[in-house]
Amino acid sequence: MRDRERGGAPPPDRRCGRHAQATPNWRKSSYSGQGGNCLEVADTAGFTPVRDSKRPDGPALVLRTGAWAAFISGVKSGGVPPAV
Repeated sequence: MRDRERGGAPPPDRRCGRHAQATPNWRKSSYSGQGGNCLEVADTAGFTPVRDSKRPDGPALVLRTGAWAAFISGVKSGGVPPAV
């Protein structure tokens, strides 16, 4: 009997290098304001999906965890200019 038939989580989707998670735990930064210009991220094994908080049912950009960490480090150090 498959995991799904037993009520367990479905196996990861490994087509095209994608890794699916049944229900990711999305979170917003505590620095996000009330203006709605926020990103949400979810922690998964080896990948970090990022989505627009205004469109939770919309697409997510999936980055390798190391690439996301490098981006965040650049933002914190002032190496990434603010959006216009």
